[in-house]
Amino acid sequence: SHWAVRSCHFIVLLMLLMASHSLTSQAEIYKCRDANGRASFSQRPCPAAAIIGDSEVHQLWREMRTLVHEGQNIYKKLGPDVSSIIACNNTAKIYGLTLDKIDRRLQSVPADKHPELFRAQQNLRQCGQCRASAVQYCQQALQSLDKEMMVLLPPVVSKP
Repeated sequence: SHWAVRSCHFIVLLMLLMASHSLTSQAEIYKCRDANGRASFSQRPCPAAAIIGDSEVHQLWREMRTLVHEGQNIYKKLGPDVSSIIACNNTAKIYGLTLDKIDRRLQSVPADKHPELFRAQQNLRQCGQCRASAVQYCQQALQSLDKEMMVLLPPVVSKP
């Protein structure tokens, strides 16, 4: 009887914790547009294929999005052994050289119109490093690129 009361209290407490977690965790909603300008909503970021355009900004956005994933992979390959650390640092140096090229190309982009590209680039510098905090910077770079995506998407076409 005492066991039944304690397990009942445990179940109630567990249910309260689960309910409070579902109330506090907020899913992000992304507004995506297809090539025809029709809007759709999703809990996942819009696919990169939705960003059409050949301008330098469009090309940089696509390349920087790829660099987020490359940066994530650099840290994922880091192990506790010395050879893994050396390999990670060598990969991070090569990644940094790629970011140097992006820096040069960003000079032609107006910072006031595309501040999120510049924020993403700052975070990419830390994203491709061989340390635990890199994951956080990769996520921040991706968030900045998602914000920039809203600038690059074609306008919503309203049909009568």
